[in-house]
Amino acid sequence: MSVSKATKKQHFVPQFYLRGFANANDRLNVYDKQTKKSFIDTVGQVGQQRFFYDIPELSKATQKQLLEQWFQMFEGAAAESIRKIISVEGEYTIANPDRKILALFIAVQFMRTPEFRKHVGEIAEGIAYAFSQLHLDAKGIKAVAREDFTINANSALLQAQSLLSPDSVDEMAKELYANVWLILKNETNDLLVTSDHPVVIGNFTPDSSIGLISYGAKVFFPLSTNHLLLIMDRDYISQYTNFEATDGALLSSNLATWFHEANQHQYDQCQRFIYTADGKIVKGIALSEKLRGTYNPSKQLEVSSFPVSRQQIIIRARRR
Repeated sequence: MSVSKATKKQHFVPQFYLRGFANANDRLNVYDKQTKKSFIDTVGQVGQQRFFYDIPELSKATQKQLLEQWFQMFEGAAAESIRKIISVEGEYTIANPDRKILALFIAVQFMRTPEFRKHVGEIAEGIAYAFSQLHLDAKGIKAVAREDFTINANSALLQAQSLLSPDSVDEMAKELYANVWLILKNETNDLLVTSDHPVVIGNFTPDSSIGLISYGAKVFFPLSTNHLLLIMDRDYISQYTNFEATDGALLSSNLATWFHEANQHQYDQCQRFIYTADGKIVKGIALSEKLRGTYNPSKQLEVSSFPVSRQQIIIRARRR
């Protein structure tokens, strides 16, 4: 690839996806969690950084902008699968091919953001610290405090290695595919938001670890302002109800609980920016009771009301 044709603005959140939250002119309301300010920008200008995936160590070993080109393999098929869902009228159950496409897309999307890059860097540094303490202990040397221990992990290269590892991506996609899927059509007055890290995680079991495929996990992936994909750990859910009748189905809901929780996780787990079509949500997002405390996702959800009809989801939050 020549320098003139190199992609400078490299999106870690695809533009086709962001358009599901933009107005007719491809403009988004953006909230900056760090500065607590909001502004309007275009789909092409958000969810990207200049040369974000241009990693020198990777470019030396492979073709230039390998990751940028690799992502395009997933985005076209995923865009079509999402289009089918958000344009459907009436009853709908996601077909297995689309389910496989989206499972792979979600696994890749989760791992391609700046937030994930930061996460893998922190893990590498934590492992290095732990090994250093074992080495010092073996020599009878006093341990170094964690805050005094520094190491510069190459988090960008670690992220690339994770993405390009067939085992890590494929296994995660297989686990996601095998879990329980619900597509919730938002019939409330509050629009769904997305962010610079759009695949977010909740947990039915707040005392356990939270991971994309961990026990009791709830993965929230907003497909548009009015469509939410919810993927739930099958092992946990199967203890309480049989979801076979509704697994993969599109269900309309005017119950705000799921949508408020999804929005709250977007705020909590994004690195910095929230994206939405509704400026009113952006202006109040930091202080909104709907996002910051009215609903506490750590409180156990009672799922005994499932399976449900295709017309309405009913779920009660059991306050403890």
